[in-house]
Amino acid sequence: MTTHKSDSWDAECVARILVNKFDHLPDAKPHDLYWSIQQLVTRRNALVKSQGALKNQLHIQLSHHYPSYKKFFSEIDGKTALAFWEHYPSPSCLEGLSVKQLTTFLLEASNNTCSVKKANKIIKLVKEDGNTTKEHKGQETF
Repeated sequence: MTTHKSDSWDAECVARILVNKFDHLPDAKPHDLYWSIQQLVTRRNALVKSQGALKNQLHIQLSHHYPSYKKFFSEIDGKTALAFWEHYPSPSCLEGLSVKQLTTFLLEASNNTCSVKKANKIIKLVKEDGNTTKEHKGQETF
């Protein structure tokens, strides 16, 4: 007995069985559950990719308005950071704001985890950055 072992021989054997036993083979019925899981995984991958693109856009916008933004919060897309960016989209929104007012805002946004130290740091960094208003933009907003 000669033993053949190759991919082409295996493929031929499978093909012979399929042709000879075609009438006796069950119909292939893909399970809806597997299709649903595949769709969810595909959707998740698309969302992750979109999230990355949106985060990159946020970095670009922040770098124009707040050059020192990376020193403000450990995660730019954290709950407190997003609340800050929404409420203060440009440094001009901080003009006339006291440390106490910013501290109150940060405490509320962070569920009391940010302190007066964080508010002082933000105000100090914004002052050090200087005027970030661009002439061609008019009122700065995101």
